[in-house]
Amino acid sequence: MPELIVAEEDAGQRIDLYLSKVLKDLSRSRIQKMLNAGKVRAAGRVVKASYRLRAGEKIVYELPLETKIVLQPEKMPLEILYEDQALLVVNKPANLLVHPVGDVYSGTLVNGLLAHCTTLSQQASIRPGIVHRLDRLTSGLLVVAKTDAVHQDLVEQFQKRIVLRRYLVLVHGVVNEPGGLIQAPLGRDPHRRLHWTVVSQGGREALTYYRLVEQFTAYSLLVCDLKTGRTHQLRVHLAYLGHPVVGDSKYGFQNKALGLKGHGLHAWTLGFYHPLNGKWLCFRVSPPADFEEALQRLQSKKGIKFFKKGGKEDEH
Repeated sequence: MPELIVAEEDAGQRIDLYLSKVLKDLSRSRIQKMLNAGKVRAAGRVVKASYRLRAGEKIVYELPLETKIVLQPEKMPLEILYEDQALLVVNKPANLLVHPVGDVYSGTLVNGLLAHCTTLSQQASIRPGIVHRLDRLTSGLLVVAKTDAVHQDLVEQFQKRIVLRRYLVLVHGVVNEPGGLIQAPLGRDPHRRLHWTVVSQGGREALTYYRLVEQFTAYSLLVCDLKTGRTHQLRVHLAYLGHPVVGDSKYGFQNKALGLKGHGLHAWTLGFYHPLNGKWLCFRVSPPADFEEALQRLQSKKGIKFFKKGGKEDEH
């Protein structure tokens, strides 16, 4: 069975976090299944996820058998703003998973795309076509690749920070600054395994530009541009700024403020170069009805005028 020796700097760390760090090819769910099944031993005895490591001790683990998942096409309404032989741009509603995760492998956007498209890129077996993601409770624009070559080109555009990703964000509190750059590296929260947090060292670079659009009595409307795409980046950065996203109970407040069904976070504008012809494409889509209704309840004439009808844009 594979073995690991705990380094001095990893002493005191939870074993589940340690394994997630060193076994990069394994998902968190597989590591959790390993631990739950008693397949991980430290110093000769079976340990649980919360076990704290000691420097120099030997970790022995047995990989669980991975059940092959065959994704099924599922017909569902898709709002497609653009489609050709290479890609499509879709407006994802809130409360829809982009792709299978954990034990959930049906009812996702991917299942709907499989029913719509005859071909999708296959660079990831349970994420066909998916180049980038949105959180389940976040609405807005996604580009989907139909071939592996197109997928790789789009991935490189994201990596080179060419892609325009602009979000409308409704946050708690009155933001007094007209805008700025949040430059704060992100890493896993050592105390909450499924959370991310701003860290002083060892994190991944994360850059978010924000601009104030409108202030309300207890809320603010922002436009945010992502220059990096870390997990939960906008949600963590804005909470770090002291203005968590409305509806985000994970990094903000538990209350269902303003009647939103999802987060007050909408992927509003998406721009990229077409992988086949090099033409700049830019799309914009209005936020969902509950988002706009929340703004109306805040008596924001300026906010409603601010949104444009969804479709193709020329902005770069």
